[in-house]
Amino acid sequence: MFSRFGVVVFFSIILTACGGGGGSGGEHILHVSLSYPSTGIPIFQQVAVQPQLGGFEGHAAQCSVVSGTVPPGMTVGGDCVLSGRPAQAGSFNFELQVGADGASNTIDVGATAVVTGPMVMYTPRTFTTALNVGDTVNDTPTVMNWTSSSDVNMSWRYSVVSGTLPTGLALDPSTGRISGSAQSNGIFSASIQATLTTQFGVFQPTITTYTANVNVPYIGYGSSDQLTVYISQPVSLSPGAVGTFLPTATITNPVFQPSLPAGLSVNATTGVISGVPTGPLTASLPASQYNVQATLTNGGISVATQGAFSLTVSTPVVYSYGSLPLQTINATVGSAVSLTPVMTQASPVALSPSATATFAQRAGSCSLAPGLSLNPSTGVVSGTPSAAGTFSCFIDVSVTNNAVTWSVPTQLYMVVQ
Repeated sequence: MFSRFGVVVFFSIILTACGGGGGSGGEHILHVSLSYPSTGIPIFQQVAVQPQLGGFEGHAAQCSVVSGTVPPGMTVGGDCVLSGRPAQAGSFNFELQVGADGASNTIDVGATAVVTGPMVMYTPRTFTTALNVGDTVNDTPTVMNWTSSSDVNMSWRYSVVSGTLPTGLALDPSTGRISGSAQSNGIFSASIQATLTTQFGVFQPTITTYTANVNVPYIGYGSSDQLTVYISQPVSLSPGAVGTFLPTATITNPVFQPSLPAGLSVNATTGVISGVPTGPLTASLPASQYNVQATLTNGGISVATQGAFSLTVSTPVVYSYGSLPLQTINATVGSAVSLTPVMTQASPVALSPSATATFAQRAGSCSLAPGLSLNPSTGVVSGTPSAAGTFSCFIDVSVTNNAVTWSVPTQLYMVVQ
């Protein structure tokens, strides 16, 4: 397999060798592997990427490139070491002919080398790090994935290619430092191109952005800006301004990035988020992050504003077999069991009286003890175990509430003695 993060070749082959490796003569079979570290190769740096060998049993690996392109400035030696000074960033595919010292056969194997260049970033001056008029700024870019070698003569150049810096701030073209004193209100964004020049070549990182809010109020939703809404249950979230703005201030024309979860919408006049979430459930932590831009009006004066908050879409109910989310159920061969799933309310709002649930064994992930079966209408697992062992079954519960249907997973873990 190959990785886009670096050079990775992993395979198993059989090489036929005479003697060696524990043999006393005749053919000897070598089950071998050859791989390269998965880390990216830094551009313009002299490197020697050693292969990771397995199964050669003392026989020296032998490699040659038969097709494709290795990174410019690099070669693959007969010992399979990828070495040189890469002069171009990107992903390079090539094919190696791999053999072993004393072996009678070879095999062709595909390989990928990824050369990475430096990344340049600025810390944004937005939200809690926003500027006030008169603030002194001295912001330098962070250069990642780059360590200068003593034999690399380098210089950097920075330029604004689009957008504008805050009034009163200027970019140093040699260092990328943004400095000065913020002089006017507004939301500013400038796209900055960095260029690295060395005696081995020129590299331009992806264009980076410097963003800054100057005297821009910060808005949010909820008391903590860390919100949870529950699928199938009505939502109403009102925006609020943080700072010196009066309670009579209004927030209009909000725009969210990314879009709000399915089932939710925003009132352009009031900024209130409402609706019934239909999913999908937030898959991982941290919760989904949302940025919002809007117009804040107070005392007849309007100003652009921004904010950020996290929003989790969760299930209002969970199901379990036993008193814990995953409790070991003990049973005995020949003794009847009847297990009823327990529904636990995860939301402060109860499901509607007409809510329904059906249960299904997850294909390929459910092993019930022989003699047991699942009732798809009630979720009851019952029967008489006929064999001892450890059994695990994932059960998907399909819940319908307020005309919204979604799936809640649960697991039954049983030890039969």
